[in-house]
Amino acid sequence: MYYDGKEFLKVKDGFKHNCIETKSNEEYWISGCKKDGNDTLYGGNIPIPIDEDVREEYWLNIRNMPELKNKATSN
Repeated sequence: MYYDGKEFLKVKDGFKHNCIETKSNEEYWISGCKKDGNDTLYGGNIPIPIDEDVREEYWLNIRNMPELKNKATSN
Protein backbone atom coordinates (compact mmCIF):
# COMPACT_ATOMS: atom_id res chain seq x y z
CA MET A 1 0.00 0.00 0.00
CA TYR A 2 1.07 3.59 -0.54
CA TYR A 3 0.59 6.71 1.54
CA ASP A 4 2.24 10.13 1.56
CA GLY A 5 4.87 9.08 -0.99
CA LYS A 6 5.83 5.97 0.98
CA GLU A 7 5.35 2.29 0.16
CA PHE A 8 4.39 -0.14 2.92
CA LEU A 9 4.55 -3.93 2.91
CA LYS A 10 2.38 -6.09 5.16
CA VAL A 11 4.19 -8.45 7.54
CA LYS A 12 2.64 -11.25 9.58
CA ASP A 13 5.34 -11.76 12.20
CA GLY A 14 5.63 -8.22 13.58
CA PHE A 15 5.49 -7.30 17.27
CA LYS A 16 3.38 -4.13 17.63
CA HIS A 17 3.70 -3.55 13.89
CA ASN A 18 2.04 -5.04 10.84
CA CYS A 19 3.77 -3.09 8.06
CA ILE A 20 7.25 -1.99 7.14
CA GLU A 21 8.09 1.09 5.06
CA THR A 22 10.14 -0.22 2.15
CA LYS A 23 12.90 2.44 1.97
CA SER A 24 13.63 2.94 5.68
CA ASN A 25 12.49 -0.45 7.07
CA GLU A 26 10.66 1.55 9.75
CA GLU A 27 7.88 -0.40 11.46
CA TYR A 28 4.26 0.85 11.47
CA TRP A 29 0.91 -0.27 12.82
CA ILE A 30 -1.65 0.40 10.08
CA SER A 31 -5.28 -0.51 10.56
CA GLY A 32 -8.70 0.63 9.49
CA CYS A 33 -10.59 3.27 11.41
CA LYS A 34 -13.32 2.10 13.75
CA LYS A 35 -16.82 3.53 13.95
CA ASP A 36 -16.58 3.78 17.74
CA GLY A 37 -13.37 5.86 17.57
CA ASN A 38 -11.15 3.30 19.33
CA ASP A 39 -8.53 3.64 16.61
CA THR A 40 -5.42 2.95 18.71
CA LEU A 41 -3.53 -0.36 18.74
CA TYR A 42 -5.19 -1.46 21.99
CA GLY A 43 -8.35 0.65 21.79
CA GLY A 44 -9.12 3.32 24.32
CA ASN A 45 -10.11 6.94 24.24
CA ILE A 46 -6.77 8.49 23.22
CA PRO A 47 -6.92 11.38 20.71
CA ILE A 48 -5.40 10.40 17.36
CA PRO A 49 -4.41 13.08 14.82
CA ILE A 50 -6.42 12.89 11.60
CA ASP A 51 -4.61 13.76 8.38
CA GLU A 52 -6.16 16.72 6.62
CA ASP A 53 -6.65 14.81 3.37
CA VAL A 54 -9.03 12.32 5.07
CA ARG A 55 -10.53 14.41 7.89
CA GLU A 56 -13.94 15.00 6.31
CA GLU A 57 -14.28 11.39 5.16
CA TYR A 58 -13.42 10.16 8.68
CA TRP A 59 -16.11 12.24 10.38
CA LEU A 60 -18.78 11.96 7.68
CA ASN A 61 -18.43 8.37 6.42
CA ILE A 62 -16.69 6.42 9.18
CA ARG A 63 -17.87 8.03 12.43
CA ASN A 64 -21.16 9.41 11.05
CA MET A 65 -20.66 12.65 12.99
CA PRO A 66 -20.90 15.45 10.42
CA GLU A 67 -20.98 18.11 13.13
CA LEU A 68 -17.30 17.29 13.86
CA LYS A 69 -16.06 17.43 10.25
CA ASN A 70 -13.60 20.23 11.10
CA LYS A 71 -12.09 18.49 14.14
CA ALA A 72 -8.46 17.41 13.70
CA THR A 73 -8.33 14.59 16.28
CA SER A 74 -10.41 11.45 16.69
CA ASN A 75 -11.49 12.09 20.32
